Amino acid sequence: MSDNKSLAIVNDFGSLAQVGEAFVKSGLFSGMDKDKAMVKIMAGMEMGLPPFAAMSGLHIIKGKIVIGANVIATMIKAHPNYNYRVLAMSSKECKIQFYENGEACGVSSFTWQDAQTAGLTGKDNWKKHPQNMLFARAISNGAKWYCPDIASGSPVYTPDEISIESERPNNILPTPAPAPLGIDPVEDGELIIEDENPESPTPEQTILNTPASEFLPLMVELLPYNHVNHVKNTLKKLGITGISGKPEERVTLYNKLKDYIVIKSKVAEEKASLDIVNTFKTKTLDVAGFEGAKALQKKYFPDGFDGATVNEIEAAIAKLDKPQDQPILL
Repeated sequence: MSDNKSLAIVNDFGSLAQVGEAFVKSGLFSGMDKDKAMVKIMAGMEMGLPPFAAMSGLHIIKGKIVIGANVIATMIKAHPNYNYRVLAMSSKECKIQFYENGEACGVSSFTWQDAQTAGLTGKDNWKKHPQNMLFARAISNGAKWYCPDIASGSPVYTPDEISIESERPNNILPTPAPAPLGIDPVEDGELIIEDENPESPTPEQTILNTPASEFLPLMVELLPYNHVNHVKNTLKKLGITGISGKPEERVTLYNKLKDYIVIKSKVAEEKASLDIVNTFKTKTLDVAGFEGAKALQKKYFPDGFDGATVNEIEAAIAKLDKPQDQPILL
């Protein structure tokens, strides 16, 4: 994700000092001096981040790199060797499949139970945005496990993973100024990055402030539905015959709809996997007959199809279409 034009202005130590001083003099980064700015920019350069992205989205606490989950996700997507796909996303669990050079290399998941075990669920951000926080943990864990070189070998952490102390000298903290209206105050030593747009209400807050009569149209806006009738059909499948007049119960209803969509997507993925397996089996029969098909299937997938991805099976089918790639059966 490096910006060559942005990085080109920092090509020696003198230039780095000038850029660091410019950031400090801008007044946009309170409590920052030139030396700390230079270290941030250097760390960002090693990770492929342009100077402003490093200054605004990267923090170095006791030698550990702390960045927001959105920056980690962007770095993975921008890397030529890595990618990821969200398999499940809800207020109870986030599960992410990671890929290296187009092949699945592992899954990272983080559940609400994991958060409770780690003593996280009492924090304000976890109460307000559980889905975002579960994603942050799953993406940062997966980055460390499966994409270690996106940060040039340095492990990366989200703010919630590390006890963040002030960057001020001697850890002396001034009395915090009152928070602007509509923005929750930040406790001393706690760095909040997930609330990047505090003025935008969460889906739950929107539901709490919307009357029951507008619940169905609101679901069309918040969830992947095309019409209110689609929402009604899902509610009927869930055994729900009416919209509650209590806002809290409508929030629960929203979460049920969201979970149903996740489960339905998972079922669709499993069906797609089954279809592609059947396609591969049919192809091997066409190529080599009954006995030959068994040998081909064992050659490509000696451990069976359970651990195989759709991409791997599609690649095997493509090889079957090329006579030169087919093994010689004795």
